[in-house]
Amino acid sequence: MSGIQSLKPSIPPKRPKKIDNFRYTQKCTNLLTQHKAILKDPEIQERFGDLESFQKEYRVQFPSATYRLKVGVPATVEHASSHIPLSPDTAGAAGGDQQVSARNVAETVEKFITFMDALKLNYKSKDQLHPHLSDLMGSLNTSMPKDFEGRAKIVQWLITLNQMRAADELTDDQSRQVFKCHFLF
Repeated sequence: MSGIQSLKPSIPPKRPKKIDNFRYTQKCTNLLTQHKAILKDPEIQERFGDLESFQKEYRVQFPSATYRLKVGVPATVEHASSHIPLSPDTAGAAGGDQQVSARNVAETVEKFITFMDALKLNYKSKDQLHPHLSDLMGSLNTSMPKDFEGRAKIVQWLITLNQMRAADELTDDQSRQVFKCHFLF
């Protein structure tokens, strides 16, 4: 009997489909946007509370997904380096490598100035600041080296903002701390 079973063709395990960075970024951004939109519903907030309460009640343990929800941006935005294209349009002609260009640096400076202007204008709510900081993070990845020391600080502020409810505001002390980010550049 064991000889017959060994003659059965073995079915190789299914491998997950590989997804390119651009498609992952699009899909993850869409899912994060849906998550944020759902959390704005007062009924959902009342019933489920925050992410940790939901996970505890329903015994959900997916640390990578939890971290992604806390950061609020796709991994390709958080961890991209100057040699990983984020979209087909940004890939160079030679093998898909992306060169840091003056245009990328200028866009990063523009995003940084826009974020700092939002702080100067006393923007303090998550809804006002998170989009600017997410844009800055994405732009940094196209113009700065992967080991740029300010990256960790920006990710930490993304996490802080993402854990806030849409209408929550930074305290005056938090605003001053975020404003100190200009020293990173």
